[in-house]
Parts: sequence; C-alpha cells; structure tokens
Amino acid sequence: FASDVTLMAFGCSDKTVRVLSVADGKETLKFDNHSDWVFGTLFSMDGTHFVSGSRDGALKLVNLNNGAFIDDINASNKGYGGISCISRHPQEDLVLSAGEDRIPRLYRIFRKTQRDKGNTDFNLVLEFEAHPGPIHAVGFNQDGTKIAVGGVSGEVQIYNVADGEQLATLTGNGAAVFALAFHPDSQQIAIGGFDGTVRIFDTISGELVKAFVPVPINPKAKEEFVLDVAGMSCGACVAKVQNALRHVSGVIGVEVSLETKSAVVNVEKGKITRADLIAVVKETGFNAAANY
Repeated sequence: FASDVTLMAFGCSDKTVRVLSVADGKETLKFDNHSDWVFGTLFSMDGTHFVSGSRDGALKLVNLNNGAFIDDINASNKGYGGISCISRHPQEDLVLSAGEDRIPRLYRIFRKTQRDKGNTDFNLVLEFEAHPGPIHAVGFNQDGTKIAVGGVSGEVQIYNVADGEQLATLTGNGAAVFALAFHPDSQQIAIGGFDGTVRIFDTISGELVKAFVPVPINPKAKEEFVLDVAGMSCGACVAKVQNALRHVSGVIGVEVSLETKSAVVNVEKGKITRADLIAVVKETGFNAAANY
C-alpha cells in the first residue's frame, strides 16, 4: 500500500505490475517492463514512485504518475538470480531484496551515482552473508535497525542493518519459511511456512516462545490417494494433470511428480473416490491407475 493508503500495487505471473485505487478497485497503472513473474512491489517514502522485484533478477524503479521506467536499482546483469521478496526500510528510501542466490542485499532506491559502462552496483549499500538456501521472506523491524531473512532452509537469521552482523539464528522444524513479521517492540518475531505452523521466537535469545496452527484441520476428515500417471513427459503435462485434479470438488491438495510419474491427492473423506480421480486424469489425455 502507498503511505496514504489510497493505492495498492502487486506483481503478477503475466510479468506485469498493477496499481489499483483502494477506494473503487479500479486499475490506475499497468507496468510491463519485466521479463518474468513479479514477486514484490513497494512504494517510495513520498509515494511518487514504486519498486518492483522479479524472477528476472531486476529491481525496477517506476514513476507512479505516468508509469515511466526510471532505473534498474540493482545491477541485474551480474547473475544474482531471481528476486523472490523485497521490503522497504520503514524510515528511509532503502529496499532489501533477496531470492535465488541466497544473499540479501540492501539498496538505495534513488540513484546518487550515475550508471557506468560496467553497470557497477552503485546503489548497493550492504550485502549480507549468504543464507543456507534460497530466500523467500525478508522484513525490517519497526525502526529499521534489524532485518530478518528466511527461506527454503527453514532457518531465519536476524541481522544488524548498520554493519550486517548476525544477531540470531531461529530454527523451527526445518520446514521452508515463506512469511515473517517482527512484533512492534522487536522483541519477538512470527514465522510461517510450508508446514502450516506459525512459530513465535524471542529475537534476543532465539528461543521458541510459541507454536500453533492458525487453521486447525481434523486429520480424520481427509484421506490420501496415490495414482500412477502414464504418458507425462514435460512440465506442461504435470501442470495439466495437476490443474484438472485441483478443480475437482472435494480435493484439498495435489502434488504431481514427473520423476515418479505419480499424483498424490488429498481429499475430503467420503466426498470423492479413487475411481473419480482416475477418470479426471484420463480426461486430460493421460492414463492413470491406483497405486496402493
């Protein structure tokens, strides 16, 4: 959201950024300068520009008034890899970005040094140490003195913004982390991830304070079916089967594997049968059979 909460921006899988009016939901701007999915957007402090981060590796600065592309904030041709998450400093025009290459980087949003022929990363303020795995969540505490970084490894590291010193490592059960947020007093942080559990840690000691499932699911209310799926040869095949199964009423979750040529389908107990799922797969053009 913009600081005055009149506009909201979000990235899309069609490689665009859309800006909408909060009052009526109407699109006020469409930006299409990225070459891959856009995973993060944020506004500058004064609300005159927005920043977008994409799987194409670029951090782009855009004029909000006319949609004009202003600058590549980072040196996106340096092979850093795709950007999965970005966050703005709460009190300054600084953006924290991270993703595929496991290294969080802090950048100035507005350039102070003119770009050179070598595309030197002049906007880079600080490069933090490499995370154990690809990064999917970053965030500042309320006064911007600390950041937290989490991702595929299941660990969350907390760093001092001033010098990049690591202050704490938080470890859950190894499940990938996709979301995190500091408490306003910075003494605790909430972490959520792949296993569906929210964990609250003490940011000083690194100790787990509390863990809970925000939306409890009764395990007796579901059952799992495994199907052998023959004929899949590419990612598009996997997507076709997976999308078909996901749209079946009563299906809770689907995982289709090209490597094992199988589909694992979780369903509401008693609402759908294995034979029903096999029929759905066959309608996509692939053969399916029960795997007991």
